[in-house]
Amino acid sequence: MYSNTTFGEIVSFQKDKVSLSLSMDVGGVGIYLPNTNFGGGSYVIHKNNRITKNSNTTYGELYAYPVLDGTWQTPWHFDILGQISTVASTTLGDGDGMSISQTAGNKKGINIEDANLGMRFPFSINNKEQSISIIGRKQHFAIDDGFLLGKGTYNSNSGAWWYAPRFAFNGPGTIKYEG
Repeated sequence: MYSNTTFGEIVSFQKDKVSLSLSMDVGGVGIYLPNTNFGGGSYVIHKNNRITKNSNTTYGELYAYPVLDGTWQTPWHFDILGQISTVASTTLGDGDGMSISQTAGNKKGINIEDANLGMRFPFSINNKEQSISIIGRKQHFAIDDGFLLGKGTYNSNSGAWWYAPRFAFNGPGTIKYEG
């Protein structure tokens, strides 16, 4: 049995050349795995090295992801961009259905996800709007659809490991061309 829910909401504010938007993404899943691993079960290794077996695994994951974005269109023909967000997540229940559970023990965490500041330089070539953005620090980064390089942090101690709501990478920044 599997149940999954995700929803998001955006609230925007704009005055003169400054715009702010606040969004919230919330997701959750509940999973029941009868006869886990064809009867082999899922094992949980506790901190005191005690091992328990769950033959019928029941677990859930929840996360909340609020994001605040801001843009200032300066009078000097470039924009200042900024973003800050956090991810609060938890895993509840027996832990996942792997042979040795990665998420047992009701893992949870609240972490800064995105925290960056940058500039965007709009220009046009052949009457087509284009821009170059230079953005520094922790941010989402994916090449193409993110299949090969897309997830920022996999951390089984922060909760919602299978749901994987974290995408930001730490680093010096990115330079993006948008044509």
